[in-house]
Amino acid sequence: MVNPTNSPGTIYPTGSPVAKGDIRQWMSEMIAQVNSEFAFSGKQFGSRAQAASVGQAGLPSTLGMIVTMESGVLTYRLSHLDADDPLFPGAAPYWGVVRRVDTMTLARDAGLMSLANIGGTADALTAELPSAAKRNGVAAISGTSTVLIYVAGTNTVEPTLSIDGGTAMVIKSEAGAAFAAGQFGGGRYYQLTRHGSGWRVMAGSVGIADLANAVAAEAVARAQALAGTNAMITGVSAELSQPMETADHDGVHWGFWDGAGNGLLGWSETGMRVILDDATLANAGPRLLSDPGLDVALSTAETLDARVLERDAAGNAVVLWREDGFDAHMSQDFWDRGRAKLQIEGGLLSTTAVQICGVDGQSLSVGGAFTAALTRAMLEALGGDHCLQLAGMQFSDAVPITDTLGPRVKGYNLTKAATGFERAQTGSGASGMAFPAFALLNAHRRDLGLAQVPIVTSCHGIPGIAIEDMDADPATGSGQVTVWSNFSYWNAQAKAVAEAAGKAILPGWHLWDHGTSAKTSPRGDYLEKWWKLQAESLAYWRGQGLPAPRYILTQPSGDADTTNDGATGWAVCDDMLDLVEQGGAILGTCQHWYEIADNNVHPDAEATALASETCAWAMAEVEAGHRWSILRPHLLSHEGGVLVLQFASLREDEALALEDAAKYGGQGIDAFAGFELVGGAITALTLRGNTARITYTGAPTALRYAMQVQNVTGIAGNRFTAHRGLLRTTLQKPSKILPARKLQRPVPSFTLNLGA
Repeated sequence: MVNPTNSPGTIYPTGSPVAKGDIRQWMSEMIAQVNSEFAFSGKQFGSRAQAASVGQAGLPSTLGMIVTMESGVLTYRLSHLDADDPLFPGAAPYWGVVRRVDTMTLARDAGLMSLANIGGTADALTAELPSAAKRNGVAAISGTSTVLIYVAGTNTVEPTLSIDGGTAMVIKSEAGAAFAAGQFGGGRYYQLTRHGSGWRVMAGSVGIADLANAVAAEAVARAQALAGTNAMITGVSAELSQPMETADHDGVHWGFWDGAGNGLLGWSETGMRVILDDATLANAGPRLLSDPGLDVALSTAETLDARVLERDAAGNAVVLWREDGFDAHMSQDFWDRGRAKLQIEGGLLSTTAVQICGVDGQSLSVGGAFTAALTRAMLEALGGDHCLQLAGMQFSDAVPITDTLGPRVKGYNLTKAATGFERAQTGSGASGMAFPAFALLNAHRRDLGLAQVPIVTSCHGIPGIAIEDMDADPATGSGQVTVWSNFSYWNAQAKAVAEAAGKAILPGWHLWDHGTSAKTSPRGDYLEKWWKLQAESLAYWRGQGLPAPRYILTQPSGDADTTNDGATGWAVCDDMLDLVEQGGAILGTCQHWYEIADNNVHPDAEATALASETCAWAMAEVEAGHRWSILRPHLLSHEGGVLVLQFASLREDEALALEDAAKYGGQGIDAFAGFELVGGAITALTLRGNTARITYTGAPTALRYAMQVQNVTGIAGNRFTAHRGLLRTTLQKPSKILPARKLQRPVPSFTLNLGA
């Protein structure tokens, strides 16, 4: 090392002391040199050719390093290197390669990938690469890939895994052993690593079957020459040679016993002790001694997916051990103390009251065919004891009614009374609106700290029914009175069951999902008929001694072809908005916002559930004292070719916003979010808070929103009706059914008269 304090070039003799100041100066020189060599103050380029085109003069060595992207590979280059593919061979700066990083390999092999859309069976699993990996160019797994997968079922043969439709590859244990029936799956996560032409399990949760296999394979120390009694068991093995006592204050608490009463598994303050014979846990006939003198059968409770440790006097499991840890049934006193301590309001489901909440409507109220994205079981799991239906009800042909879709056109068997309440169910092929709306109402109430009340529900409507056929008068419409019969009989039966059970009946909700049948009705016609029917319904409830419910409705949308509906087509949309503005109901949501599944007007189960859940959110918000209905805007000003609209009904915590235009793929909607002028042309649209500023030409007489007259049935893969709009508010909430989807507040379809 050069001695900075002596003459230049002087070298310290071996063993000479070195001053700290000399070391600091030497380190500073080295750091400066490294910084000069590797400081990345430079440039990045999209390709090698792009970097070379800058030229040597444009890439001075002072840059330190440049980075190029070459065929998906990040390539790092230094000015003084010329050995590996220099940009300028022959003279410095060369800009040769110092390192290459394959971004696809990095995304694929650098860590654990959690597979998506896992399906198939536990014997033949199917899955897809995660979307994030695909966006980074990963098209297939490699020989070093590691993935994470959840297996719901249990295998019956040696399992396989196929990713993105590729070859099904066998899954083996870490040691390469084949999985026998029942050894793989069962609601567990596994970390799999590619090994040759198959997969190896590198990590995964452990179940009872795994323990049994370990015992059978002698993976746990066995004691030999078992002898003695239940109070004192002796055995000899290389691993375990001391006698063990039965449970007392200072000894071992025995948990598992063999069929002859010999202790096999025990634990004490110092840890667990095991003494095993050739029997495995699968056939040892285990029994649990939880306390001296209390002998409780240990059994597998399939409905609980757990081992029962304690039962009450009635045989109900109260203490359990699950795969993921300890579990117990907590007493009511426990919950009451916790609720008071945490100051949780509205967290308990009432045991003394019930709400009667029906649904009237057409096909959208009883439809919504199930899709892969929303299974019947997934939807029904959300209701539990919060959502109920009447048990024992029958169709008019005496066939049992087992769901909340109601009897529809068949009607009820009026001689068969309900036998009680039971957990509500969706239809076997369609969700309907009754279940998702009222199965989720308490969940949204809970978010707002509101009381939890069980809700009994069903639909009373019939696909295609007109409003004039929904009352009790056979002289109106076609003379059909089935809907009124469904409505009145169900309400009377719900009241009788509630009273027999000693339940107080609290005011509920009546969900109205109707109007498509009135698409050619003249303006005002539907409104008058609706008010008449509501008056008759309220009179019926009063006559039954039932509390009147609040009405909530969905605004109908146009179908996929509105060109055949005449000059007054879909005036029912404005009539619906009239009755909301007149105080007849809450506007829950608008059907034009949700996807259809048949290129006509009908949504599938996913869209039906989202619209219904939005109504549940609306009901909870209204119960909490918050505004909800979005009404027509006020014309704030109209001069100089500019309209300024104020949506004064918006809440203080929201503003106008535009949904992503990709929703419609640019089809069936122009650049102005769904606004149209009658007698004029829009040239610009600006949103500011709760106002919309529309610049136009011409002499418009009316403004329409989401009321397009068009035929969109010819659009490939069409998923929306002809009424299209992108206007919503900023208030959003994740769906409790589909957490990846947002519940939103769309602006309804409307027509606004601007005058001559």
